Formats: sequence, C-alpha cells, structure tokens
Amino acid sequence: MLLFYVDESGTTGMPRGHHTRHGDLFSLAAVGIPDASRSSLAEDLLALRRATFGDAVDRPDAWAQTELKARYLWQLHETIGGRRHDGLPGPYRALADKESFHRLLHGIERVFAKFRPIVFAAIVDKPRLPGPQSAVTLGRAYAALYQSVALTMENVYGGASAAFVADQQDEHEAFFNSGQLGRMRDEHASTGVYRPNFNLLLDKPMWIDPKLSVWDREIIQLADLAAFATRAWASQGQPPAERHFLWRAIHPSLASDWRRGTGVRGAGLAIIPDPGPDFPPID
Repeated sequence: MLLFYVDESGTTGMPRGHHTRHGDLFSLAAVGIPDASRSSLAEDLLALRRATFGDAVDRPDAWAQTELKARYLWQLHETIGGRRHDGLPGPYRALADKESFHRLLHGIERVFAKFRPIVFAAIVDKPRLPGPQSAVTLGRAYAALYQSVALTMENVYGGASAAFVADQQDEHEAFFNSGQLGRMRDEHASTGVYRPNFNLLLDKPMWIDPKLSVWDREIIQLADLAAFATRAWASQGQPPAERHFLWRAIHPSLASDWRRGTGVRGAGLAIIPDPGPDFPPID
C-alpha cells in the first residue's frame, strides 16, 4: 500500500479586498510513500529538525515552533534578505545566517532525493470557477487528486491500493462527511477506457492527531512544502527559482503522465480549470 500525505497552501475561499495572483490560487498536494518507508522517512525528518533546532524539538510544546513549514522558510529567506517578519518562530529566527539556512534546505533536499516520494498537486484557480465557494474549491482539488492517484495506482503500480493521510481539519472532514466528494469525484472523472478505479483508494483520508501521530506529522511536512512550491509555480507561470521553494528537489518526484511515462502536466500537476496549452510548460 502507498500512503499519500496531504496538505494545502492557500485558502479555499476568495480573499477580500486587494489581493495578488498568489491569493487567487489554492493548492492541495499529496506526497506518496510505501507504507514500509514510513518509519525511516519520519525518523530522518525528525533527525533533521533536531540537528537544526537542537533540544527544542523534543519539548512537548515545540512542534508549532520547529515544524518544517514552507511559509517559515519563505519568511526566513525574507528576513535574511533584510525584511522583518514578526510571525517567524523563535527557533527559526536563530538561523540568522545564510550558511545555517542553506544547511537546512540541503537537509530537506537530501530527504527528497533519498526517498523519492511520488508527488501530486491540484491547483485551483478560484476566480475561474463558476461561483467559487470553499466547498467547490476543496472538492475540485480532492477530485483531481483522487483521479490522478487512482489512475497511477492502476496503471503504474499494478492495481496496488492507496490511502490519503491528513491532519485533522474541520473544513476537510465536514466536506467528506457531507458526501459531496463522491459526486464531485464522479463528475470530474474521465470516462471511457481510462476511467479511474476509485476502489483502489480508501474513500476518505485517515485523519491524524499531530499530538499523537508523531511519525505521520513529520511526513506531512513534505506535503506542505510541495503545496507551497506548486502554488508558486502556478502563480509565477514558471518554476520558482529561489532555493527556499525547494522546486529542484520536488520536481523530480512529481508523477509523470502514466500514458506516456513523461511530462507532469495533468498527472503530477493539475490546474483547475485547465488553462490549456498556452500555460508555460515546465518539462
């Protein structure tokens, strides 16, 4: 079985007032690993955080301060560049020099290179949806992930099964409990000979409590990083160049189109609605 750890970047609703192109986008990423790799991957990530933040990592209340979070990496990049961010946690502010910061980035890059997870992301362009609402945004993103993962499991992994794993989030759980996913998933699904076999996936994510599921919360960090990087890609219309986005580490793990064995558009990366061939390619 493959476990797909899920996290998001952005909000499902439309921002109020003035907003940027970045605020128009919502990304939901899934980072897949074999269940046999769960312990070793989690322990490597925990060791990286200990090497970076020291004994603070093992304090009961330290998770929110030392989590490998894409937003913190971006804020640290900005801070080192001379722009202050008051919301940056104390342990991150201690990484005051470029050498320490790039040592952390290198550690994350090595994790991706060592374990080579399979990464999917669904990016929703909210203003282009008819009457964008939070449930529509979330539903379209999950529907795209379910289709891409189901097709890949059937045609690349020989019909192996998979499950999504996610943090407890009221909005996500309420959406699944409402039964809307099945309808939106079927509406999104391709038809004909390539119709996805959703029986290969558990019908809803396994919700974890980050206070109890230590290994799983470690791995979900990778999904946060992937969601942030792919949202930046869609926002900029090209791969983000700054190292803190970790694009060069994440890109090789993006799932290829299972029909061709190459290319990630429509497989590892899906934009909803599809912007068509004019959107800059990345392959």
